Amino acid sequence: MEFRVRSVDLADDVIVWRDLSNVHKSFYEGIRRFRGRSETFHFGRIPGPKIARLTRRRIQDLLDSPRETSIVSNIRQITITSDRESEDDEVWEMPCLGNLKIYGKWAELLNLIAAIPRLHTLLFKAFEPMPSFLVHQLERYHPTARLEIQNWTRHADDADHTDPCEIALSKSVNLRSIHADLWVSEARIDLRLSALKRITSSAPNLDEVKIHGERDSMGDRSRLWGIWNSPSEQELCDMDMAFMPETWCKNSTKSIEVLGKSYLVTLNDFVEFSLVENLHIDQRQNDILYAGGASLLGSISFNSLRCLTVVFPELFASLVDLENVRGMASFILQCRPLESLEILESTGQNIDCQSIVRYHGPNLRRLALFDSTNSRLEAAVISVPILKSIRDFSPNLENIGVNALFSKNESIDTSTLSILAQIAPLRIVRLRCGSPFGMNRGDDTFENSTETYGSKFRASNGNWIAKLWFFIQARRDEYGFRPIKEVHLIYPEHIRTSLGPQHFALDIVRASERNDRPDEIRVDGNIPASGKSTRRILKMAANAQDG
Repeated sequence: MEFRVRSVDLADDVIVWRDLSNVHKSFYEGIRRFRGRSETFHFGRIPGPKIARLTRRRIQDLLDSPRETSIVSNIRQITITSDRESEDDEVWEMPCLGNLKIYGKWAELLNLIAAIPRLHTLLFKAFEPMPSFLVHQLERYHPTARLEIQNWTRHADDADHTDPCEIALSKSVNLRSIHADLWVSEARIDLRLSALKRITSSAPNLDEVKIHGERDSMGDRSRLWGIWNSPSEQELCDMDMAFMPETWCKNSTKSIEVLGKSYLVTLNDFVEFSLVENLHIDQRQNDILYAGGASLLGSISFNSLRCLTVVFPELFASLVDLENVRGMASFILQCRPLESLEILESTGQNIDCQSIVRYHGPNLRRLALFDSTNSRLEAAVISVPILKSIRDFSPNLENIGVNALFSKNESIDTSTLSILAQIAPLRIVRLRCGSPFGMNRGDDTFENSTETYGSKFRASNGNWIAKLWFFIQARRDEYGFRPIKEVHLIYPEHIRTSLGPQHFALDIVRASERNDRPDEIRVDGNIPASGKSTRRILKMAANAQDG
């Protein structure tokens, strides 16, 4: 029997491959070079106090076992995770690394990094600072590997500028991406942003910066520490300047994601905005006190910008917020024609979507106009005139996301789908589904309450998914266009966070993998608040194309 091996990323397919490899020797040998391409190592006390030692033993087994030699040589990506109570075993000194102090839990990982012949990516997701010796080891053996820091943190929020971990990151040639959550600190002097600015301005190959968090003001610090103990402006300025060299050059970062425009004001001194290609501004965090962000957007030319995502506040508490939205809409029209534009939480009622579509449409390949998460979405469904503008002015559009409303009787919105089907190059349709059920509005007192709407929606409305898929494909066939590749269905699972309810449930609908079953579709989904995935096979009912 002959097998063809192909590389895939779907978790379900990996499980199938693993089952096949257990029953067929030829298949096992065929996928040997794909096994273990990505390895995840968890250091910490959760789910058990000995988890870090078990991880170390697993890494040592990979290094010592002759049978695992091929796996080590095939590793291309390493992901490191930990909890906030990560173990720090005995401390060693390594002469080969200049007598740097090394926590014992990292010793095996250092040897693994040295043993891997070609490492492409090291993803550090641990809730602790990345040790400087790991940074040096990665640069020594894999100078071209990509280092991504997903949960950047410090040993202490008020630590000074001498931390060797941060100094190593600021000089790392591997560092490509850094993600920091800078929520309000309880420290008297919060120097996290100062430390992050040094890394952002000095890392030579940094491509992506993400900053989330609420910036605190002097008034907040006075209330927390008292008017006599709060730091003065001069004290903060002096400690901030200690992190920076006397001179520096602006970094050529390509991607920026910020929560609130105030962080753009901070990055303006360290990032060359004219080279930024991807900009994501989330305005759900109220930063109207930092008015410099609005004027900054109007005064800086993002000459290289290709992709823009703007998340507006869901509700406008004052005219100041409404003016903020209008200012952002004006900025969108001032940008060079974009290839990707996503406007979330505020579309038809607050900004002129038709003008935006006419301006950016000829270049757009990806577009999303999603309205409020917290409404029943009847009024949030995108209007027919806007849809027609998208169809008429976006000749290259391949991916679109809009709101859609489905009712309890499994009927589908044929007018919206018919217009979408007329966009010739379209390959992916993303629909944020309206609510036919009563839903939690986020008024409960539980911080992490979960609404089970997505599960109810799937269970009681499986038939409309098939109706939707085959209706779109039938219309595409009428116009002589190639079939849609995927339909993404986004369900409003209301999982409470500090920024309000979030969408976590997703179904991806595709055609059947079997050519002899044209009436069958595959639905891959996820279970909210978990990493588990689901898969269903649905068949077209006799009247599935009737709408």
